Amino acid sequence: MIEEKIKCIGEFIAYREIKANVKTAGGLVYDNSQIKNPIKKGVVLAVGDGRETAVGKVLPMRLKKGDIILFKTFVGHQWLVPGEEDIWFSREQEIVAILNE
Repeated sequence: MIEEKIKCIGEFIAYREIKANVKTAGGLVYDNSQIKNPIKKGVVLAVGDGRETAVGKVLPMRLKKGDIILFKTFVGHQWLVPGEEDIWFSREQEIVAILNE
């Protein structure tokens, strides 16, 4: 799988969206891409070494591979991988939360 070959640089993380189906009170089932501006769930695939400050100090990352995260719909850069699910890249600071499941 492609995620095993990814090594992020600096403050960037790579993650994959966890697709979820939503069931209405009436029993209709649809995927979360049909909801306007949802907070989405994902899993971290790779993390960089950390953000470098103006004086050259590297601040360590709070996220780690395997963390379940929440992120906004319009955050990050999408990489379309033929034959696999899309991979997203964004800065750690753009992630809303870590989900402790």
